Amino acid sequence: NDLPEAEVLGRWAEFGTRGSVGAGMKEASPKDACRPLPPNSMLGKVAVVVRGTCYFSEKAQAVQTAGAVAMVVYDNHFGATVSMAGQDPGIRIPCISISRYDGEQILAMMRAASGPAVELTSHVTGPDQWQQNLADFSGKGPTGDGRMMPHILTVGASIFSAKTGQRCSGHAPPHASAAVTDMDGTSMAAPVAAGGTALVRQYYREGWYPKGEKRSQDGFNPSGALLRATIIGSGTALLGALDVSGTGDNQWELLNRRLPNNQQGYGSMNLERVLYFKSRTTNGPKAMYVVDDGGSNPGQCLNTGDAVPLAFTVRASQAFKVSLAWTDYPAELTADIVLVNDLDVLVTGPNGEIWAGNNFTGWSDEGEEYPIYDRQNNHEQVDIARPTAGVYTVLVRGHHVPHGPQCYALVVTGDFDEAAPGAVTCANNCRGHGTCKTGECECQGMFAGVDCGLAVQPLTSGAASISGIVEVDEWDYYAFDLGDHAGGKFTVTMTRTSSVGDPDMYVKQGSAPSYVDVSKVCTCEKASDHNCECKELSCDSCDENGSGRVARVLHSDGRQNSLKGVWIVGVTGFCCDAAHYTISVSLDVIGCDGVKNSGKVLGCDGVCGSGQVVDVCGTCGGNGVCTGCDGVAGSGTVADVCGVCGGDGSTCAGCDGVPASGAVADACGVCNGDGSSCAGCDGVANSGKEVDVCGVCGGDGTSCVGCDGVSGSGKEDDVCGVCDGDGTSCLGCDGEPNSGMVDDACGVCNGDGSSCAGCDGVANSGKTKDACGVCGGDGSTCMGCDGVIHGKVEDDCGVCGGDGKTCAGCDGEPKSGKTVDTCGVCGGDGSSCTGCDGIANSGLRVDSCGVCGGSGEWCEQCDGAVDQCGVCKSDGKSCAWVSTASAPVRIMTSLTVSGRLPPEVSVEMKELLVTSVASVMNVGPHEVEVKSVMPATARKGGGRRSLLGTDGEVEGLERREGGSQPLVRRTFLVSVAVVLQRGEEALPAFKNLHDGIGTKLLDGILSQGLDQEVTAVLTFAPVFEAYSETLGGLTREQEIEEGAAGLLLYWMLGAAVGLICYRRSATDYTSPYMAFGLWAVFGIVGAHRFYTRTPKVGLVYLCTFGLCGIGWLGDLYWQRGFFFSSGKNRLRAQQMAARLKNSRLATAIRNKTRSRKYQRGMTEEVGDHEEEEEDGFEDEGPQQLPSTLLAPPNRAVLREEARGAEYDDEDGDRANHDRV
Repeated sequence: NDLPEAEVLGRWAEFGTRGSVGAGMKEASPKDACRPLPPNSMLGKVAVVVRGTCYFSEKAQAVQTAGAVAMVVYDNHFGATVSMAGQDPGIRIPCISISRYDGEQILAMMRAASGPAVELTSHVTGPDQWQQNLADFSGKGPTGDGRMMPHILTVGASIFSAKTGQRCSGHAPPHASAAVTDMDGTSMAAPVAAGGTALVRQYYREGWYPKGEKRSQDGFNPSGALLRATIIGSGTALLGALDVSGTGDNQWELLNRRLPNNQQGYGSMNLERVLYFKSRTTNGPKAMYVVDDGGSNPGQCLNTGDAVPLAFTVRASQAFKVSLAWTDYPAELTADIVLVNDLDVLVTGPNGEIWAGNNFTGWSDEGEEYPIYDRQNNHEQVDIARPTAGVYTVLVRGHHVPHGPQCYALVVTGDFDEAAPGAVTCANNCRGHGTCKTGECECQGMFAGVDCGLAVQPLTSGAASISGIVEVDEWDYYAFDLGDHAGGKFTVTMTRTSSVGDPDMYVKQGSAPSYVDVSKVCTCEKASDHNCECKELSCDSCDENGSGRVARVLHSDGRQNSLKGVWIVGVTGFCCDAAHYTISVSLDVIGCDGVKNSGKVLGCDGVCGSGQVVDVCGTCGGNGVCTGCDGVAGSGTVADVCGVCGGDGSTCAGCDGVPASGAVADACGVCNGDGSSCAGCDGVANSGKEVDVCGVCGGDGTSCVGCDGVSGSGKEDDVCGVCDGDGTSCLGCDGEPNSGMVDDACGVCNGDGSSCAGCDGVANSGKTKDACGVCGGDGSTCMGCDGVIHGKVEDDCGVCGGDGKTCAGCDGEPKSGKTVDTCGVCGGDGSSCTGCDGIANSGLRVDSCGVCGGSGEWCEQCDGAVDQCGVCKSDGKSCAWVSTASAPVRIMTSLTVSGRLPPEVSVEMKELLVTSVASVMNVGPHEVEVKSVMPATARKGGGRRSLLGTDGEVEGLERREGGSQPLVRRTFLVSVAVVLQRGEEALPAFKNLHDGIGTKLLDGILSQGLDQEVTAVLTFAPVFEAYSETLGGLTREQEIEEGAAGLLLYWMLGAAVGLICYRRSATDYTSPYMAFGLWAVFGIVGAHRFYTRTPKVGLVYLCTFGLCGIGWLGDLYWQRGFFFSSGKNRLRAQQMAARLKNSRLATAIRNKTRSRKYQRGMTEEVGDHEEEEEDGFEDEGPQQLPSTLLAPPNRAVLREEARGAEYDDEDGDRANHDRV
């Protein structure tokens, strides 16, 4: 009865009954209820079950069989409450699911009160749930390096504040003249946070701490760290939900109530929950303890390994909360983890329970949760909502302080006695698996965790990969052993197997790794991986679509030859979802014989590979049969150093942790101390008394302080209250001290100043009242608008002497601007009497088919079931033939489409109809055809005309696109034909259409495409018919793609043929049939040009497709000699041309030609002309030779030409003639 009630928000299961239940609660055994429970073990109880391992319905059957009257399932992960789905009529008890946070609170209540009764009801009362919701636009964490964000929440939605440009008035929002306005976002939330922080600063400066009442002598200037620690200590969890749709579609999920987290940070700021006021302890803390690195209660600044323990005797009436903050040393600009100095806060309870800062946890293979330290944030908090009464030890420790010493601020709230020094101990004495070093366990072997209580799962070389799941900010640990001999090597491989999440991997020797503990003895798979540190950094390794199996491989550095012993691998979830992964290891272990992977170890006899081990009796090679100190043979029980049989040495351990040392803590909590370290001036330990400035033990320094505040000055106040004064400062005008009499403004002693005052009451002002009664006025203040004193005044319309009606609206208010609309409503917008056609007073309404002004005849009305053929109340046999049809099947159906639509159908709207229907039916757009689109009327057959032409194209497009048409509610009748090649596809396709219309899927697609709200219904039952026409061909885009592919293939094939032709011998026979065939088939890409030995022209044709076909056609003339003459004559001419090109006869011919052209007055340079002739001769081949050379040789002509060459050529000789 001393515990406060807890209200929990749960969800009913889909199975079981619903109703109020009143019974005691009992935790199931096994906890997950996935195995049968002992008979009647839950008789008359409400079973508390953890989620996991088996189906929810199986859990319910198990507890129901064991006699439970109800079942409450709490989640095994933090997040929104899960819905328990399934159908099992055999379950007859109420079943409810709750969050993991609420489940832990219920279990804590049960432990604290030894199983109190709890009542479950289907109705929950509490605060307005909307006020407990988190705005969808609120920022969420984490940061890029994994730090938790936000730190604190404040109200920031629909907040009213001052509005600029307005004067105070009697109007309230949303009136335009209102002096305030409402806004959302950080513009509203940030001032609330800043104002709250300012109040916290005022609390400390005015001295409200530690007494809970204002005492100026207790005031101090708080540090920034203390302000932050106090603010996060004020956080309370929001109990509502979050809209996760991102579009405001009200897709709500319950908030994660376990703080801190990346949704709420440390919760919503509530200063009443953290600041201690002596008169307000009902809703606030009953005690508060503060340590500030810059205030009046400073703590010890810490270096690495330093620890400060504090002991609190806690009562169970309030939550016990510890908040730690420090101002960190600045990190490097390119640092991956920005935390530099890392401090830890660890709380140990009276029964050995441990809590680490920020509630970070991991999970063992058996599903047990264990705490782990936070290695990312410079704020840490432990919040024990329902503490068990007893002594709690708060330990603040410097884990890693490279830039020390690091000061800090600590805020502790709850119901407890004054803090006392505590002992620096390790949690649970490290459970025998580690060494305690100033409050932190350094685990040994294959153990991890805050108290080394977690048995780490071993990794075996060559064994199958181990699968795991890691949550965000949680850790999974594995271990492998490189043996006792140096020289070992390792390769660790982690592969992400899920499409979401980002698992990171770290490796450290001897103890569990963390974000700041990065091993330097390994290399990464890629040299570019961040200085080759032994970790995987972030999502950089993930492929963009998130579907790949991303692997990270870490190798030991080949340059390290001293690796041995146990190594711990840590896998943590970086962001932002749970990640599935596998992990494996490959090891090279050096045996005692120095051979890699020999498997040999040193025996207890000192011989390598002997296999000798020490038995339970401590005998090397013994048989294990021995009598222990308990007198039992083979028990192996021995006495510890304290003489206790089977003891662990703790019964006689001193405060220094050493058994039988005799060391005890003094009254100051100092191990082996003499009690003087905390003794006051009165000699009493922990009395806190000190000698004041007056020399008084325990004094406050006021016993010898003068009026000037200086101790021993002897100064006193005079009769006027002036320190060390002479009593003249308070003489009145009558000469008496403190009489209070003074001369007034008129010079009269103790006068009231009225003897010389004007109408304004000011002495000697000389002011009098004017005709308007205004003191010192000129008579203009009461002048009317007609120029007469106290005359007429202007009304609200600006009319002199008016009554304000000249500018009044229909509501009678001046300048309101309101008029009567078409519906006769004052200030209305005409919508109150507007019909669905957008016309005022038309009286038209939307019928059941969505037709404006319709009578309901434009859709199929069926008060029974519709069969698979779409026929109302039928047996489905009318279309049974469709499933076995071998020919194509056409589905003819019609839709009634209604909404705010244009009067005409555009091309885009027609395409939207096709693609929308195809999408819903899950068929291709080319299989769907819109046959007609007609405007619906109130009468069947009443003047309807299809807005599509006979070919299905949109009519009047040019006119309809020329200007905008009003968007009013219209209804179109759309006739659709769907042709499917396979008959068995017809019925499923129509079912998809029928279901898509029923679920509003088609409405959504059309509404999104038209940007208007559109509804569609089936007008009549469909018609299935065999279809003999060929289905439509490819779309234009497909035709273009296939045409381009074919053209590219043709071009590549032509280029290959041309290359083959060009590589043939120059003396090979040139066939006219081959030349013409190449011109006809591949001539457009120049293959025939390569064949006829004109490759330059061939290259031009290849790049320009035969000069766009012109060159290709011209070759019928330019290469006619190859196409239509004897190949043998051409071969002889080609061979002769080769012989003559460099002969003296050819030289003579060129010289003679040059001489003749010169005589005709040609101005071309002979060298250039010769070069052109030679180029043409070479490039164009034998087809460009003079016709005399192509014909059979004429010896008479050759002799004559040679003779002319002899006389024309300056260097000619007879030898040339003889040779010819």
